[in-house]
Amino acid sequence: MSHQVEDFYQPLGFEIIEFSEDGPTLCYEPVENGQYAILTTEEGLVPESLEEKVIFSYYCEAGAFRWHLEFKNSQAFAEAWPSGASAEERFAAMKVLSEKEEA
Repeated sequence: MSHQVEDFYQPLGFEIIEFSEDGPTLCYEPVENGQYAILTTEEGLVPESLEEKVIFSYYCEAGAFRWHLEFKNSQAFAEAWPSGASAEERFAAMKVLSEKEEA
């Protein structure tokens, strides 16, 4: 992953973690509630550039996948990601967007 991508997502609360054999993953994992989200490309990889399409995937406390959202690029994601909000508020805002996409 490029430093540009890592530097872009770090202030948004995302960090690179290793998910067992799957390799590095861009993850938002607040400590307080066990929920987490990952950001990947369509191939399930960490984005190499900020221009790539990204997929935000939400997982519940038990680690089960619940829903996802697609963004045309990292900037579009950053505009939708509530800055200064709690983890619960961020997940709720993303859930609202996912429900709008389904409608």
